[in-house]
Amino acid sequence: MRVRRRYWLALCGLALVAGLALLAGLVLSGPSDAAPTGERRGTPSPDGLWVATFNLNYEFVDPATARALDAVEADVHFVQESHPAWEALLPASEHRVFLGHPAEGGMGVWSRLPVRVELSEPEGVRFPATCVVVDTPDGPLRVLHLHLLPPLSEDGSLAKGYFTTPPARLEELRAHLAQCPAPDLVLGDLNEGDGPSTRHLEELGFVEAQRAVGEPESTWSWPVGPLTLRGRPDHVFVGPRLEVRATQVHLERGASDHHPLRAQVVWR
Repeated sequence: MRVRRRYWLALCGLALVAGLALLAGLVLSGPSDAAPTGERRGTPSPDGLWVATFNLNYEFVDPATARALDAVEADVHFVQESHPAWEALLPASEHRVFLGHPAEGGMGVWSRLPVRVELSEPEGVRFPATCVVVDTPDGPLRVLHLHLLPPLSEDGSLAKGYFTTPPARLEELRAHLAQCPAPDLVLGDLNEGDGPSTRHLEELGFVEAQRAVGEPESTWSWPVGPLTLRGRPDHVFVGPRLEVRATQVHLERGASDHHPLRAQVVWR
């Protein structure tokens, strides 16, 4: 009986873990998220601007993750969950700025073009955002760099967070937009696939870069036993002054649970 009881307790524990992982996958996923192929999609322009976003995973500082990022060719890189240990590993750049914040809240940007960065910290948000102005040859490009609230409640419950955090992320997004008005790009880890925040951006006239060139590919994965949950928390949303030419979800990611996502845009 004791053996049988331990067996059922272990089985229930596995079921609980799988259920919680499934909840996370539902928040982060969209209805048609496919596994990333690593292929570049769309038709790049010779004079387009490449931007990239990548959640490094602040817990697992790994040179392989830095090498994966170094392989992503972009004019401007944006990273989430950075901290001093990451900064020592990440590629050098002429224009490189990191903004510290406790735990997963650190953010960074480096660029081959001059950048001006302002930190936006509205009250009531867990992570800051960065409002970045990139001085391109065709004029200033305004970027809102985000890392929104993860699907966890204040007491760390994923089950509660599944139901309670979508409205909180929307409020965070609205607060950040108020401090970084009229951005040309909104990008980063929004911690949801298709949800209130992404729909709000579409209502404001932004276009998701991946959708502009085809069906979106997942940018996040989490192995659960024999299964691999996939999601699309990472986004590049493009405003009306820009046009999407190409996107790519890179396969190489090191120890991160996210994949680097890059998109090429041109001025209309």
